[in-house]
Amino acid sequence: MEKITYNNNNDNIVCFLGQQDLDNGQALYLGFEQLTDSNFRFWRDYYQQTNNHEVGKWLAFIILEYKQAEKNASDTEDFCKYRSLDDYEAFLEFVSSTSWNDPMPCYAPLFKRALSGYSAVRDRSGIDYLAHKIYPILSRIDGTAAVSLIEPSVPCSPRFMVYGSTEPITQKTLKKHCDHLETVTLQEINHYVYYQDIVISVPYATDKKTPTFSHFGFFKNPWHAVDPKRFFARTGPILKGFSAYVSGQQSDILGNKHYLIIPTPLTGAMKTLAHALGEKNIHVCSEYWSEHMSGFAKKSLGDSLLVYGPLSKNNNPHWAMKDPDTGALSDYFRSLDGPEECDLVQGRVHGHDDSLHEFIAIKRERLEIFYRESGKIKDPDVMLRLLNYLKTHANGHLPHVVLRLLNYLRIHDNGQLPRGLALEIAHAYNCEDTLTVDDAIQHYENLSHNCSRLSIFNHDASTQQPERDGPGISDQRYACTVS
Repeated sequence: MEKITYNNNNDNIVCFLGQQDLDNGQALYLGFEQLTDSNFRFWRDYYQQTNNHEVGKWLAFIILEYKQAEKNASDTEDFCKYRSLDDYEAFLEFVSSTSWNDPMPCYAPLFKRALSGYSAVRDRSGIDYLAHKIYPILSRIDGTAAVSLIEPSVPCSPRFMVYGSTEPITQKTLKKHCDHLETVTLQEINHYVYYQDIVISVPYATDKKTPTFSHFGFFKNPWHAVDPKRFFARTGPILKGFSAYVSGQQSDILGNKHYLIIPTPLTGAMKTLAHALGEKNIHVCSEYWSEHMSGFAKKSLGDSLLVYGPLSKNNNPHWAMKDPDTGALSDYFRSLDGPEECDLVQGRVHGHDDSLHEFIAIKRERLEIFYRESGKIKDPDVMLRLLNYLKTHANGHLPHVVLRLLNYLRIHDNGQLPRGLALEIAHAYNCEDTLTVDDAIQHYENLSHNCSRLSIFNHDASTQQPERDGPGISDQRYACTVS
């Protein structure tokens, strides 16, 4: 992990850098950029501009106009030449020939990108492709930005932006963020082109005195969400893993962090995390469990990690986080209704509008395995805790209707590892990605028994053992990394 800084009007911005090569050969550049008075407006504009989702509204308007034209003049020659819309030229001709309130919007390059991957098939027109494929993607992006989390940091409340980029992140990148208001206005630029290097991002907030750090789901850039080549698909867990890794490494500025929380999580974020980690590793926490949480959520997801702490009184609850593996309570407490001062005995957990009646929590080390530079995927202690937890909390006892719902969400419990976890183990040991939980446990138990233990904290240190066969993994060179 590298660190760069940029000074703007005596405002020092710190950014921690990472990088991960994807399995398709693309490089994903990762940034963990501190929010200050100089750059927070760049990120606020980015979220507000995309969250307003004018591009989706414009596309919906085009689709309605097209359907009305089809209804009114389905047999006319003028209409028939637009019927297929099987390439961008036909799409642009249709848009340009229609009377709109405004000139051709600046969103055209976005749709050109979307349509560049469209191949006309029988009984399916270009307008169907836009209506049933592209528009739902853009609609899901709408409303996902927690703009209230995008504020400058203060000493007791560090705030950052965590993001993946298609281009290396440098001091020039930070300068662009600081110069944003001086060089860009909404009228002068196509924002989707301006921001197109950003793949996915989340705002990050924490209180130094709590054991948690906060995100708000995943936020996809529309430019990449509609990319027909899907170069940067499934990058969400990598972003979470990098964020978790930095949180574990930078305790001097962030405090001691052990859990990620996501207030009022989005369905898409829940599904992504469930596919990556398994639903039992997603812990639903609520102060009003019986009133707000459904029976499905209680049974299919992990147990709450939120418990009363030693400072709690009858009408003044303070909360501790319970380790899902050991049951140990954190030394930090949170109070929803306490003041904001930095000298509190306990810190506050940041959420959307500082309201955390419901949130999900995930143990930090569970996420770090997806950032490969962390070395967690090769740490037997970390992996055995995760795998044994999955085995202990299998879903075989669930009612049939719940199992059907899990199957609909493509979340399975048939002894196989969660897909994301299986892919990471396969990459680490160059093995098949069809391991069962039991196979993986046996592998890491063998690894733990046969590799030398390191006594110094070093993510990059490793020892090599002779080649040996293990269940489901053969001809591999075992590496042991201790963190």
